[in-house]
Amino acid sequence: MRRLKAATAIVCTSLTLQACTNLGPDYEEPPVDWLETWETDLYGQVEDSDNTATDLTFWWRAFNDPVLNGLITTARNENQS
Repeated sequence: MRRLKAATAIVCTSLTLQACTNLGPDYEEPPVDWLETWETDLYGQVEDSDNTATDLTFWWRAFNDPVLNGLITTARNENQS
């Protein structure tokens, strides 16, 4: 029984040490060909038509959820700072 525990400890220790090894000095990041030419189609599509800033002070009210409104109220009351 004692030998089994010792063998198990040695195996577990060696597996743990192997998991912590470095990749080595010869590691090179694999090339990602599409990344150099990638551009998203969403840039410039979203614009504020009337050039006014959107007020996000009460953003959660857009969900029309009374439970969420209650949680926000409780949080504001309980956390004064």
